[in-house]
Amino acid sequence: MARAKVKQKEVKMTFRKKNLDLGIDLGETNLENLFIDLYMKQANEVQLKVYILGLYFSEKKDTVYDIYTIAEKLSIKPNEVLDAFKYWSSKGLITISERKINGYDTSYKFIYNGTKNLYLKSVLNIEMESNKSSLNVEAAREKTPQVELRILRDRECIDFFNELEAMISAPVTQHDREKIAKIISTIGSSYEMIKEAYKITYIDKQIRDSNAIRYIESILSNWSREKINTKQELIENFKIKKELINSLGINSNLIKTSALSSFLIKWRPLVESDSLLITIARYSAKKSNSPTIDRLEGLLNKISENYPLSSEGFKRYIEDDKNRREQRAINKQTIDKHRVNKDYENPDKEETDFLLKQLELMRRSEYE
Repeated sequence: MARAKVKQKEVKMTFRKKNLDLGIDLGETNLENLFIDLYMKQANEVQLKVYILGLYFSEKKDTVYDIYTIAEKLSIKPNEVLDAFKYWSSKGLITISERKINGYDTSYKFIYNGTKNLYLKSVLNIEMESNKSSLNVEAAREKTPQVELRILRDRECIDFFNELEAMISAPVTQHDREKIAKIISTIGSSYEMIKEAYKITYIDKQIRDSNAIRYIESILSNWSREKINTKQELIENFKIKKELINSLGINSNLIKTSALSSFLIKWRPLVESDSLLITIARYSAKKSNSPTIDRLEGLLNKISENYPLSSEGFKRYIEDDKNRREQRAINKQTIDKHRVNKDYENPDKEETDFLLKQLELMRRSEYE
């Protein structure tokens, strides 16, 4: 007996997520970890509130919000909201587009670029156009010399930039990375000195805009000219500048000038030691009522004409200079004495008449 085929029942399955209708938004706003690590520390309270609330509104596709809504929610002025968005625009995290309405009112559109997108763009040179991204690595290779590309691909360099970003709490853009690679390949700055230059620029001077990399370049170029290659040499350079200023008794602000740097670049290698240079500076200050770097340079030029710039050479210069001054004093006394005797050897008629008259008066007083 044949077994009858049993038709299996078709089972349909559906999935549904149950949400409680409490009239409260129980969703989540995605605040990226990179934003917290790299940008939160720099921003003030208003800037942070505006960024987070704007991000919250950006994920609500069914409703249109504006700066007045944010201002009302945060109990601040609309212009404060706009200033905060402009701050984030300067960091590259937000793109602002403006449109005039009826020639009077202005409509603003704020686009959140995303911290991860900005970071990837800076590191991998990704060009983002409209809603699609295109990798532009080949173009970067064409415009970047091979030496600099090798530097940028080096594991030590990659680790250095990661450490640098943690220190300055901001991403290092691809443009800035290429600039640093060029500095390394041309003037040979070390990672240690580049880090110090970034610290001065970003942390001490608080320069964080597009001018930052130019300021860093100038710092590293000056250090290269002054033959400063390590942090220890930087400390010693600052120390001798300070001692020179104190020895001459001049304005302490001159420690930052290019004139003092140029002076050290020229004379520091020629003088036997830093201590001798300070000694000569003190000697120069004692010899002048208004000591300056120029007067010190004049003294060094004078010494170097006939003596080596060593301790022994400076000692000989002092002794010879003392002898010369003593001889000039003797010569002056001789000349003055000779001049007095000469004056009375041949008195003129007026002086003779005066002396005769005085003699006559003295004789009369004796008889009286």
